[in-house]
Amino acid sequence: VFYFFIFRMQSDSHPFGMKKSPLSFEIETEKLEVRMSGLTMQDKIWIEYEKFVLSTLKEGKLHDLGYPIHGLCGEISELWLEIVKISTQQEVINEAGDVLWYLMLLLVTQKEEFTDFIFPSEPRNVSTIQIMRWIDKLSKYATQHDFDKVSKRWKPRENCQPIRIYLTEICEYLLLASGLTWDELIKSNVEKLTKRLL
Repeated sequence: VFYFFIFRMQSDSHPFGMKKSPLSFEIETEKLEVRMSGLTMQDKIWIEYEKFVLSTLKEGKLHDLGYPIHGLCGEISELWLEIVKISTQQEVINEAGDVLWYLMLLLVTQKEEFTDFIFPSEPRNVSTIQIMRWIDKLSKYATQHDFDKVSKRWKPRENCQPIRIYLTEICEYLLLASGLTWDELIKSNVEKLTKRLL
């Protein structure tokens, strides 16, 4: 499974799509949990980025758990390929931003599961084996949930394995690969997608 993601070819159609979903954006924005006490500038930045991700989400993908999972797996492998090919730093940053977009979408899709998720501040290098492990665990995670139509939530089955540690490691790797702070990586991704949607 993960060899497919690692070596998959670039597609002519980008998974982000080109169509905004105003209704989905409006509904989810109203549900954002803004912590009124102890807010830091970093907190505000993540809240704004969450709104941006929802505003650029392809219509009909709001409650599709497989969409952010598969997108995250694909973009992680593309980021790895850019590094292996010794691409330009901007190309690596672009791919790192795409990974971040899908990661944020996953956190939004499962907001109840990741309400206390903390983005690490220090970079960390990993081996190729570890990257393949992320893809393997994420792929399995997508099939270990059932969608509850009443609560509009993805509920984990008994065999569901937590992926918080893997998401944290992915974040640390993004900092290392891009050489940017979170503020800078978010800004780069926002600028890239805004140009695409104009």
